[in-house]
Amino acid sequence: MRIFINGNSLKAFTSGTPQRGLIEALCRLRQNDTFHIYLSYDSEAEQLSDFWSTLQLLNNVSIHYNSSSQRIINLKKLFGFKNYQPTNNFDFYLSLGMPEYFNRKQQPSISTVADLSSLNAPGTSSLKWHGNCIFKNTLKWCINSNSRIGAISDFTRDELSEKFPVLKKRLFTLYNGIENIWFDEQYKTNELTDKYKCKNYWIWCGFGSNRKNLERLIQAYLEANNEHKQLPKLLLIGKLADNLKHLENLITQSNNIKLVPFQKAYILKELVRNSRGLLFPSLYEGFGLPIIETYSQGRPVLYGNCTSMPEIAAGFGIAVNPLDIESIKAGLLEMQTYNISNKYEQQVKQYASGFTYQNAAEQLSELIDQLSTQ
Repeated sequence: MRIFINGNSLKAFTSGTPQRGLIEALCRLRQNDTFHIYLSYDSEAEQLSDFWSTLQLLNNVSIHYNSSSQRIINLKKLFGFKNYQPTNNFDFYLSLGMPEYFNRKQQPSISTVADLSSLNAPGTSSLKWHGNCIFKNTLKWCINSNSRIGAISDFTRDELSEKFPVLKKRLFTLYNGIENIWFDEQYKTNELTDKYKCKNYWIWCGFGSNRKNLERLIQAYLEANNEHKQLPKLLLIGKLADNLKHLENLITQSNNIKLVPFQKAYILKELVRNSRGLLFPSLYEGFGLPIIETYSQGRPVLYGNCTSMPEIAAGFGIAVNPLDIESIKAGLLEMQTYNISNKYEQQVKQYASGFTYQNAAEQLSELIDQLSTQ
């Protein structure tokens, strides 16, 4: 079988990670098929050169560069032009992570959707206005053209079903996997891990956009720490969005909060393992990868009681109302005394072990076979 893959949907540096892992696992699983990945070569693609090189080492993968740039393709989508993908008579068409239009000659086909934040909660979306328009256009076309549409959580699947009732029978849930490094026994250290190894601390990691709710988290933490003292320190790993730079003043004024840049995977894993848990009271998540990553290291999570987070957290942590400072403060006090027993560690590690690229690839492979024989 010759399988087409929309490579542009894989270029999102962070949110595209689980989709890239899924694609690699799928290519390895289906050795008798050939995979043809089409993408526009630009700075985003160049940053992922190691990933493309890894795929090209597989005998059944070919990478093709579109004649149109990503910018031109986006402009076409923005102004309502649907057809720009090559036809080439492939046997199956995939676009994972972002919806894509496939016409009648491009069937059977599957797109997957991460979340509907740009439609249902635009204030939390990381997309700019033109990105929102492009997403709306392609999702609308995708609804009418794809054989099946996947969602990365039941929450997102239900949102799609509510928004587009006609879709209900064509929707399915395909949970994200986390990177394989979270399941091995390797760890790496640096000055940061050494500095925090013997400290009592919580962790937060990611890109601090509005939907991550960092402003309320920091405010709740500072108030709770002033009132009760001796809370674990708070280590923020990542980057603040430009509109949240004012939080740097609050952070620098506190001896208990530290903001550090993104860390390499094994360093982050070491920091998570040695922490007292993850603080993740987001406003909106289509899945919430840090929740599963933290569970894989046997640590608890404080999470928002909305969108996909209760589903993914599965009751192994502490749910809070992310819009309520007092609720977050109460959650922090509960986290402070959370019993991280050996039994708890084994429970959450076992739960996290179900969220692998291999499991997702096997599920997707079965669906490809079903649709190909209809």
